[in-house]
Amino acid sequence: MKLPGFRVSWHNFRYTYSTWANPTGESIKALQAQLGHTNSRMTLDVYTQPMPRVQKKLAGKIARVLLPVAPKSKETVQTEGVLLN
Repeated sequence: MKLPGFRVSWHNFRYTYSTWANPTGESIKALQAQLGHTNSRMTLDVYTQPMPRVQKKLAGKIARVLLPVAPKSKETVQTEGVLLN
């Protein structure tokens, strides 16, 4: 695929598609089938990369689960809108 000012190979397109499709919440098996992989491990290990926005969202979800039961400390630190005790 040729775009003015960009050079995108077919494999680069597949990597980008996989990375952006993974956090949509759709089945990894569906993504595996779209890419023609024989197993989902190939899809996850090779073709997807963690996205910073998704990692922050996951950290926030985990914090909401753990922080209500975490022992209280003397200092409270606020990071990315999530209170850390």
